[in-house]
Amino acid sequence: MVDTSSAEYSYEDMEADLRALCEKYPDRISLHSAGSSLDGRELYYVILGNKDAERSIMINGGIHGREYLTPLFIMKQIELCLENYEVADEHGSSFSAMLSELCLCVMPMINPDGIMLSQKGLPAIRSDELRLGVFNIYMVDKQRSKTNEEYADIEEYLKYWKANAAGVDLNRNFSIEYWDIMNTGVSSPSSEKYKGATPDSEPETKALIELTKSLKGLEFTVSIHSQGEIIYWDCGQRGELRERTQALTEKISALNGYAPYNSFTNPDATYNDWCVLNLGVPSVNIETGLGVCPLPISEFENIWQDNYLLFRELMRFEPI
Repeated sequence: MVDTSSAEYSYEDMEADLRALCEKYPDRISLHSAGSSLDGRELYYVILGNKDAERSIMINGGIHGREYLTPLFIMKQIELCLENYEVADEHGSSFSAMLSELCLCVMPMINPDGIMLSQKGLPAIRSDELRLGVFNIYMVDKQRSKTNEEYADIEEYLKYWKANAAGVDLNRNFSIEYWDIMNTGVSSPSSEKYKGATPDSEPETKALIELTKSLKGLEFTVSIHSQGEIIYWDCGQRGELRERTQALTEKISALNGYAPYNSFTNPDATYNDWCVLNLGVPSVNIETGLGVCPLPISEFENIWQDNYLLFRELMRFEPI
């Protein structure tokens, strides 16, 4: 069902697959919306397992436009769980058994507008006002550039778009203590690194925050990004929270072979920073694949081979 033959897995592809999976497995998965993106796209998430469980975990991806191989990976993971729901593994446990006492919340595409911009260019933006805004951002970024060569073609420029439709890097937009003094090097809307006018300013940010806060007994969160084959986990936390986050990181590293990266300088208002520093919940960022985003579909096979057991092992993980 989930087609992995092309890297350009679109919002429409995801929407169709989510509905098809819910129709095929109505007793195993439910589809919900956390709100709407700036350009009016539903911010879908799914619940697998026991929605009333005392424990929950959150997995998400697609927060950066050009990293659209991550929603494809997440959707394939969801399909794998559903297809093998009752199959016992070598430990004698199944997805069904693990999910009977766990709520697994998965948001595959946090930034659908940015992803569609990266895949399809300006015509992908429905709003005339937002489309004009993106064009104006392009012109400003072009003027900022020391050499205009990389900005000569707007279509080429938009392929590397990272932000949402307002030019805000969503993974710099989460409210943390240091947000006001945080300097990303970009002071106005851009294709990447602009933190926004205020913390939590974007509808996508707000939606993810409210969804995360609504989860009962949240044990940890995992964000899927690209690229580098490393795991970011150090947000400056200390004590037991640091130990729990490190244990989660080591569990993931043992599975996929990615190197933990713990060279902490300052929080940069990522979702992971917000979870760790504001909620006191372990949160890690897995950077999948190698190369320059947007990654080609040829990278998917390696990503899958390294991580195809990820959801199962995350469900099995017991925080210390």
